[in-house]
Amino acid sequence: MTVNNMSSKKEIELELVESNERFQRLVENISAEYCMYSHNNQGELTYVSPSIEEMLGWTPDELRVNYTSLITDHPANQKAIAHTDAGLSGVRQPPYLMQMRHKDGGFRWVEVSEGPVLDASGKVIGIEGIVHDVTDRKMMEEKLLLLATTDGLTNLYNRIHFNELLENEVKRATRYTTPLSILMLDIDNFKKVNDTYGHQAGDAYLVALASLMRDLSRAADTCARYGGEEFIIILPQTTAENAMDFAARLRQKVEELTVQYNNQVIQCTVSIGINSLSLREEKETEELLRGVDSALYAAKERGRNSVVLYSIANSLK
Repeated sequence: MTVNNMSSKKEIELELVESNERFQRLVENISAEYCMYSHNNQGELTYVSPSIEEMLGWTPDELRVNYTSLITDHPANQKAIAHTDAGLSGVRQPPYLMQMRHKDGGFRWVEVSEGPVLDASGKVIGIEGIVHDVTDRKMMEEKLLLLATTDGLTNLYNRIHFNELLENEVKRATRYTTPLSILMLDIDNFKKVNDTYGHQAGDAYLVALASLMRDLSRAADTCARYGGEEFIIILPQTTAENAMDFAARLRQKVEELTVQYNNQVIQCTVSIGINSLSLREEKETEELLRGVDSALYAAKERGRNSVVLYSIANSLK
């Protein structure tokens, strides 16, 4: 080997050393919001940058584990695993979200950007990538969504979001020819509560009523505050007859409900209207809402504290 060749080789080696040192400094000084990692085909982490300790609480030495042990059971992580499996097949994936466990028992949301690692023959031997802590952004998005879809006082869905959900339920019930019922209830003479005890007392009663509605409803049901003292409930897979039974129980429980506010005991009754796809076979959301509103009006006309089905409401006109 000539002197010039030896010199050239040393220069290349020096450049490689300097490049590796720069990369090492970059990795070690990377913001706590970012973490670089790699894992093999079996999912075992082979490298994690030091920033992981600030992000998730564990040191890199503690994370010689399978990456799946770091993820929560959040449904979003099923998609995350599918992305990784696709990456191991050689297909580069778009960024995706994952919820990861923190050492303190909490969790962090991260955005993952990763790609397959290939050997000299082009075979996939693992995954390498970077995770970006987006917990604050995710929490803000969820907070904004909550503000946009729920009533600030009762934490039930608001009217706008309820109408969107009802539209979807009507389409689903129509597509699969399954029953669907809705209940609309109005607190009888609620203005007297506000006038007698004050609006804060009235708000306390509204909160208590919302809690009662949630307790009596199934997980599949949807409760919303539709107006000032007006509430509405979607009952999927529920016939008119079963909706009547539910409404009767709800009316009775409301009659028994007592709310104490500033040493005053507040009790109210409700009027309830019901409409059902299984009864009327309406296909439009607005038609369903007009029917339940008509039934509620009939319940009020009956003297309040009563339940009226839409078909009966029509006969009273």
